[in-house]
Amino acid sequence: YMDTTVNITVTLTDRDTPTVAANAITVTYGGSAVSADKITGSATFNGNTVDGTWSWKDGQTLTNVSDSGVKTVVFTPTDAVNYKPVETTAELTIEPIAVTVTGVIAPGKVYDGQNRLDVDAVDCSKAVLKGVLNEDSVSVQIDPARASSCQYSSKNAGEVTAYLILKLTGADAGNYRLDKAELRIPAKITPKDVTITGMTAENKTYDGSTTAKNPSANITGVIGSDDVRLTIGEASFADKNVGTGKTVTFSQFSLTGTDAANYNLTTTEPVTATANITAKKLESFSITEKETKYYDGTNKLNATKVTVFNTVRGDDVYAVVQEAYFTGTDFSASDTAKQYKVMITLGG
Repeated sequence: YMDTTVNITVTLTDRDTPTVAANAITVTYGGSAVSADKITGSATFNGNTVDGTWSWKDGQTLTNVSDSGVKTVVFTPTDAVNYKPVETTAELTIEPIAVTVTGVIAPGKVYDGQNRLDVDAVDCSKAVLKGVLNEDSVSVQIDPARASSCQYSSKNAGEVTAYLILKLTGADAGNYRLDKAELRIPAKITPKDVTITGMTAENKTYDGSTTAKNPSANITGVIGSDDVRLTIGEASFADKNVGTGKTVTFSQFSLTGTDAANYNLTTTEPVTATANITAKKLESFSITEKETKYYDGTNKLNATKVTVFNTVRGDDVYAVVQEAYFTGTDFSASDTAKQYKVMITLGG
């Protein structure tokens, strides 16, 4: 026998196509591409299971939350001779990582009658985001779309809570979500400074005391219709005596009213103004010794005694008779009582 070479041409018939179905895929963002190992599903032909592997079509790299959606996957049978690869789709969901925020600093403010918060003054520069992967660029800021909803828990001065609504920003922010977008942070509203102006006291009639009557003043700096009133604990003249343009000293100020706690009185005590003390008019006298005289051709009386009433208790006041005389024109001797006038000055 002789060796010989025979060329044989083998024509393969079309391979069978398995029936495949891919399951939905849900993963949490991890900073790297989603492995094809996450693809699962079924492959059968004529009721029999077909073994094989799954892969992303064209080697897609799917890493970020934004890569979620319906994706094309490929099933490659282990028996590549009898079965051919099949494409199908799978729903891919890449979920963001939940992060928590600490270190945001809420601003305080001076009382302004409202609970609004200045979002531009919120300090996020020292914020700490727990849960962000080291290599990712993520930071936090006030959510511009909801900035108007950021406010204090109260309009009144004191310790309050600042309600902030945050959002994530940065190149990788889309792969994260805030565990709590609404943040509650302690803050403080300080009282608004106000001053006293227009201090006045009424002129008064001498009463033996230094007490000034009806002291009043304006409070400068009160907001709108806030209920704030000034109480003046003491208002007194420098002394009790009659005088013009006398100094009145005001002290022991305090603020009252439902909104008083929102204000701080900065005026330094004491405050002074001027007012007058006018003399007290004495209208009550008593002539306690009546004079009987012998005819001398004149209307003069030699002496008489006058007692003054209605003086201030404790004051040393007495009447000094300057002149006393009968009225009328008949100065003849008579047993009939005649009217007379007494001119006095005050002493004491």
